[in-house]
Amino acid sequence: MVEVPLRIRVEAELADSGVRRGAGGGRLECRGPLSDRTEAFVQRWLSHHPEAPPYESLAIEVLETPAEHVGLGLGTQLGLSISHGLTRTLLNENLSLERTASDVGRGLRSAVGTYGFFYGGLIVDQGKREGEPVSPLHCRLPMPDDWRWVLVRGHAPSGLAGTAEQQAFERLPSMTDGQVARLRECIFSTLLPCLANKDFMGFSEGLHDYGRQAGECFAEVQGGPYRNQSIADLVDLVRRWDWPGVGQSSWGPTVFILAPSSDVAEYLVRRIRGKYSNCEVTVCRPRNEGVRLGSECHDSM
Repeated sequence: MVEVPLRIRVEAELADSGVRRGAGGGRLECRGPLSDRTEAFVQRWLSHHPEAPPYESLAIEVLETPAEHVGLGLGTQLGLSISHGLTRTLLNENLSLERTASDVGRGLRSAVGTYGFFYGGLIVDQGKREGEPVSPLHCRLPMPDDWRWVLVRGHAPSGLAGTAEQQAFERLPSMTDGQVARLRECIFSTLLPCLANKDFMGFSEGLHDYGRQAGECFAEVQGGPYRNQSIADLVDLVRRWDWPGVGQSSWGPTVFILAPSSDVAEYLVRRIRGKYSNCEVTVCRPRNEGVRLGSECHDSM
């Protein structure tokens, strides 16, 4: 999990009496960016909670958000923020992690973003089996506070999401036993031990190796381990600069680079901007805590 901005405000005025109209109630207002997605999450949550009290008005405002469909898992974090915020505001309680996710249709394939929402850090889940609401958590480890993530995004089309993503998964062949074994070996023999020991270079090499192997499993859709040749070229360039922890985030187009400090991160930003003038380059911290609640907003990611 990384520190990128996502803040929402949930406000409700409860009705003294009355009957909820369908899955809605009183007036619903979704403000800020992503208002259509926000309203869809709200309506889905309401359909799962007929016991929620009737309201005169319900307002959900997205105060700050990263870009959508760029490989940062925004859909999951937005949905969980809304689910958590509505539960606290209308029901005045906390629901389980599994219920919070299922109420807005998240965690259908991976639960990494769901566990990350609640706990932060590096998440390894066990994979979802039939009948499980979300895949079980294998482990959660904190990232060193002084490490930094450099995020690079060129002017490429947005990553896959929604129906297009579902169709892509349906096209993909099942992973072979060999692919699964190699990915597990990378996680348990390299990534987790190196992170536990704060071995930056060992973890970085393992991170690149895992990302490339995982990307090969999506070659039927992407055409290779990365979404396009420009991303592959950027990954190769950064590795030639002797910074191994680089890869594609989700479907892209965001590329991540792990740096051992803020000074090194800023050095990488300058080099990348000198080479690619049309890229958006940002630096963010690891996020080692879960959702933050305030009197005015529900802050996550």
